[in-house]
Amino acid sequence: MSIYIVRHGQTDANKKGIFQGRMDIELNEEGRKQVQELANKLRGIKIDYILCSPLKRAMQTAEIISEINGIPVKINDKLIERSFGDMEGKKPTEDFNIDILTNLDINYDKHEIESIKDLLKRVNEIIKKIEKEYFDKDIILVTHAGVAQAILSYFEKDQKNILKYTLNNAEIRKINLIKENK
Repeated sequence: MSIYIVRHGQTDANKKGIFQGRMDIELNEEGRKQVQELANKLRGIKIDYILCSPLKRAMQTAEIISEINGIPVKINDKLIERSFGDMEGKKPTEDFNIDILTNLDINYDKHEIESIKDLLKRVNEIIKKIEKEYFDKDIILVTHAGVAQAILSYFEKDQKNILKYTLNNAEIRKINLIKENK
């Protein structure tokens, strides 16, 4: 089984450096170009399904990849971005920034924000389910920065330092899984 983790293409909010969270924002022109380039790089690679976050920017990313490569898309609500609550649509500040939000010792959950521990728990559960359900398939997970970090840190067994697993817009990482004999 191969899992390809894809972060959605650029949005205007990405360009402005604001936290999107679960704001339902579309790709901008640059984001659509980024995803077209990514989709073209995937031509000829055997992929059975795309599992996608329900937010527009992820769905648009999945649709472009699907159109170019003929891969069916399934929405998976658990791949939705981390909620940043009252801080969505705002720029980082001294008291609200990515270093604080990803620090497991702080477990930031003020302002209706999904805590980092809750995000990791949610992602760990969905990855275990995906591994069981799709083990004989090759899939793409189209998601968001926070969820992609959590997924990659899960496979690297390093959930204390998830920032080092940040993907750029329309970036892809591949994970190969080998079924263990028991």
